[in-house]
Amino acid sequence: MGKLNTDYGIASLTASILDDFMGIALLVLGVARGSPLTLAANFAIFVLVCILLSWAVAKKLVPRIPMPESPMGVLAITAGLMLLFSAVAQYTISAAIEGAYLFGLFLGSTAEGKGISESVKVMGEGLLIPSFFVMVGGRLELGALASGEALLFTLMVLAMAVLGKVAGRGLGALIAGFDPAKSLVMGVGSIPRLEIAMVIVITAASVGSISPAHQHLFLGAAVAMVLVTNLVTPPLLKWSIRRAEEKIRRGKG
Repeated sequence: MGKLNTDYGIASLTASILDDFMGIALLVLGVARGSPLTLAANFAIFVLVCILLSWAVAKKLVPRIPMPESPMGVLAITAGLMLLFSAVAQYTISAAIEGAYLFGLFLGSTAEGKGISESVKVMGEGLLIPSFFVMVGGRLELGALASGEALLFTLMVLAMAVLGKVAGRGLGALIAGFDPAKSLVMGVGSIPRLEIAMVIVITAASVGSISPAHQHLFLGAAVAMVLVTNLVTPPLLKWSIRRAEEKIRRGKG
């Protein structure tokens, strides 16, 4: 909608990155085994190793990759580094996804990151993302999702997902000094839930944090949450932006 360069657009983008990171961090704490002290130590080791690796990748390795001459080589090296970060994360905090996510953030900070990201995007859209959704679809039990229990649970999850996002980021924006209209825009803009919600559910189920009898409830609710939140957000976001801009114009007048 062309609003990312506004003050509330930049703040929303930053908050979204932190939101995803914290969501995965909470997943790590929820599924990890061991004492809190051990988990904290492992997380500290993980962060330290990732900082060192990111410095080595961003400053030493990535600038030396001849991107125009060997695009497939760039893709292969990028995939290898992604797996390295994931392996470190899996070994230290039992969450490979956190390592891959951090590698993406570090990669985006390099001058060559955009070109490399395009190569990764081709690999993801061509194979990995479709494969992930096939796996999600294979785990769903459509018959079980039609029960009253499943529908009620899904509605509760949707309500918490929408209201929690709007209230959480909206109140945070108010506290940070944004006016109510811009705070509402930021709250509404945070509603969409993407694949990370399904990744979290599948990860939690794979380690036994969700019992097999209830996995279809959580996964079905996650799929519904992704679909509904991405459908309702565009019209709500347009309305809230129009409302905020009208208030700005009245203030200037």
